[in-house]
Amino acid sequence: MSETPWILFEKLHADVPSPEYHSENASCFDLAAYIAKGHDVTCYVNDGSAGKAIGHDLVYLSKDPLKDVGELADNRIWIWPGHRVLIPTGLKAIIQPGWEAEVRLRSSAAKHSLRLCNGVGTIDADYRGEWFIPIENISDDVVEIEHGVRLVQVKIQEAKQATIRFLDHEAFINHPNYDTKRGSGAFGSTGQSA
Repeated sequence: MSETPWILFEKLHADVPSPEYHSENASCFDLAAYIAKGHDVTCYVNDGSAGKAIGHDLVYLSKDPLKDVGELADNRIWIWPGHRVLIPTGLKAIIQPGWEAEVRLRSSAAKHSLRLCNGVGTIDADYRGEWFIPIENISDDVVEIEHGVRLVQVKIQEAKQATIRFLDHEAFINHPNYDTKRGSGAFGSTGQSA
C-alpha cells in the first residue's frame, strides 16, 4: 500500500466549513461554499452572442448587487442562467509535495444544472492562494447557492512530472514504442460498444 498523503489547511475566517470525508470509504473529501456578506464573489458575465463569455468582464458582488448578473445577499448568492461565478471556500492549503488535489463537482450540484467551468480542476502542491470553485449555471433558471453547501469533492492524487524530450521525425517513427495497434486513430476509433 502506498503512503498516505497529508494536506494542511488554513481557515481564512472562523466560520469556514471544514473539509471532511463523509463516509468510511470515501475517496474524496467535500469542500463547501464560503459565502458571507461583505466578502467578494466574482461573476463572469456572458455577452449574449452565441453564448460567448467575456472573461475580462468581472463584476464584484459584495457591495452593490447587479440584477442582470447575480445577486449576493446575507449568506447566499443567486447565479443567473449562463453566468459563471468563482465561489470562495475560505481555505488555503499546503499539499504534500509530489501530490495534487483533483477537484470534481458533486452529483448533488450537477442535478441543479451547475458544472465546473474547467471540468475537473487541479490544485498543484505549490499553490498557496485561496481555493475557489469555478461554477457555471447551465440551466434556464436562477440557481441559489447558500453558505456552507458542499459543491465539490477533492481527491488527493500522486502527481509525477514527466521528462519531456523532442525527437526529429525519423527518430520519432523509429522509436521502439511508436508502433501500436491503435496507431493514429482518435475520437471513437477503438469502438463505442461495450
